[in-house]
Amino acid sequence: METVIGAWETSIGIHYHFDGLGYLLIALHLAISIPIYLYRKKGQGHSDTFAIIFFIQCSSVAATSLTADLFNLFVCLEIMGITSYVLIASSDKEQSILASYNYLMFSATAMVFFLIGVFGLYRITGSLSYEAIASVKSSLAGSDLLVAQLSLVLIVISTLLRSAIVPLSGWLVGAHSTAPHPVSALLSGVLIKVPLFALVRLLVLVVGSYRIGSVLAFAGGLSAIVGILFALRENHAKRLLAYSSVSQIGYVVTAYALAVKEGIGTERGALLLSLALLYAFCHAVAKALLFLTVGTAADALKTKDLTLMRGANQALKAQGEKIPLTCISFFIAFLSLAALPPTIGYFGKSALLSVTKGHIANQMLTITSV
Repeated sequence: METVIGAWETSIGIHYHFDGLGYLLIALHLAISIPIYLYRKKGQGHSDTFAIIFFIQCSSVAATSLTADLFNLFVCLEIMGITSYVLIASSDKEQSILASYNYLMFSATAMVFFLIGVFGLYRITGSLSYEAIASVKSSLAGSDLLVAQLSLVLIVISTLLRSAIVPLSGWLVGAHSTAPHPVSALLSGVLIKVPLFALVRLLVLVVGSYRIGSVLAFAGGLSAIVGILFALRENHAKRLLAYSSVSQIGYVVTAYALAVKEGIGTERGALLLSLALLYAFCHAVAKALLFLTVGTAADALKTKDLTLMRGANQALKAQGEKIPLTCISFFIAFLSLAALPPTIGYFGKSALLSVTKGHIANQMLTITSV
């Protein structure tokens, strides 16, 4: 179902598309954000400022998941970004403020190019609606087609920065490692994935997206390798988890990209997109849980250095945790992220690697899985 907000004409109205993809993205966000909010409220008490910013961000995620026009996607991504900057800096520590500023600079630069891409498509097609753009683009030729393709590339690259794909992931490690633990969990679990899947509606409709899919698949495999290599040499607990997120989003992007390349309307394309969503959900749950449990242990031990983080269970027990829920939750999340049976992460990664056979990105993902 598609609707235009505000009773405007179709050509200038704000389009929202209510479909299974949008509902799944909203469900993913709620599954992660509700426990995160409760964790934060229990650990640090109620804060009106945090609650307001948090729920504004929730609304922007829902709008991003459902939007079907480019300018509204730009607005929603900007709101999501602004709230993220505030939440990252909410601990009032110098490192988190600097990380928030770094993310702001990266993101603001990317969104300038996003807006240029939107202007380019609007200038050529005369519309911001995905379907209208697709219908016009299929009949373009010559310089108009070149401008439309370059505009689409700018939009995709700008979105990939929000999803922290190598080489556009420079902001992520600092933001994840210095933000408050609930914010780190939300960033890694949801906010680096939603923009990517929100863009699929446009890429599905536009002719020639298979070229973008091929490039994205390679970028996904590269992210998986680079992320895991940096993670292996890291001793800071939250930075290690951040590099792991760079690697794991590579799996999601690879399946997503191959789905775009094959065509979502085909059986194989639909399967690949479904696996990308499944793996995104597996990673979101596991990584959010890891950020919360590792953060809790780090607070108890007063350190984030992995070489010193021993005896976390005893420290938490001394603080009143009668049942070792933190350690149990950590090991469940770790097993899922490591794709060990019988966790859902094992089934998700196995299915993804099986379906992507035959593409060079599969070999890159297989290397990181060993």
